[in-house]
Amino acid sequence: MSMARNALFATCAALLVVASPAWAEPPPPPQPPPLQASETFTNFGQLDQSDTTCNSNGCGATALVNGLWFLQQQYPKIFGTSLIPPTKPGDDMANMAAVANKLAGADYMNTQDATEISYFIYGKDKYLNEVAKGKIKIAVQTQEPWSGPPGAAPSYVQNVAPTPMFLLKELKSNEAVEVLLAYKGGGGHYITLTGIDYQPTANGGSGTLSFVDPSHPTLPNRGPSQLTIYQSTKDGVISGVYKPFDTTESHEFDITFAAGQSPTPEPATWALMLAGFGAVGVTLRRRARISSPA
Repeated sequence: MSMARNALFATCAALLVVASPAWAEPPPPPQPPPLQASETFTNFGQLDQSDTTCNSNGCGATALVNGLWFLQQQYPKIFGTSLIPPTKPGDDMANMAAVANKLAGADYMNTQDATEISYFIYGKDKYLNEVAKGKIKIAVQTQEPWSGPPGAAPSYVQNVAPTPMFLLKELKSNEAVEVLLAYKGGGGHYITLTGIDYQPTANGGSGTLSFVDPSHPTLPNRGPSQLTIYQSTKDGVISGVYKPFDTTESHEFDITFAAGQSPTPEPATWALMLAGFGAVGVTLRRRARISSPA
């Protein structure tokens, strides 16, 4: 009897040893949902910076113009042709190039050897106040200090490194978004985002960005360019490697600046306002029908 009891105890002990790791280790936490947003690529401008007067340093002005063209296509009732005026009717590229050349000038982005972030913000802000005052909202995240024209940075500038959630929010709101790929060896390149597909994790995350490249806006497949991005820590800087299409170049980068612009109020607010106006119209028509027999 004692031998049987001992054998039973031994079996139970063995089962406990085998099962104990499963009891001791809790299940891993669920993975956060992916960050996904995509805008209509064909609505973006396809201006090449080589077609501007500042072909070597004109990526900032060109990236902005390609985004402004998107806003004009996305919200024609709000902007009409005010963002990219038709100075040369029927020639969209010439019209976009004219705006990019203006933006690159000393009175705006002051693009000479490069387009500094502060002057990019200043030039964009000045131009949009001239052509769409009161109709547009700008949001900026940048870890770079303000070094542009005298005075403080605009109040909408957040002094933080751009986050995937910021990019997602701007893209989901159908805004035009520009980011700077700051090369780790010096220099950088502005691009216009069209989409994000990013998987956050407990220790960072990784994914891809879709974009219009001012250096090669039109690819053979007629679709957007793409690059892989990652964060090495949860709140770390977004990094990656940029390889321009049809070249042997390769640049490691950090995203140190991101800006988005959209109609004011935001598109969702516009929709609610329009729905409200429609409801008021229906109510007035009903009242007119009720009162007319009397």
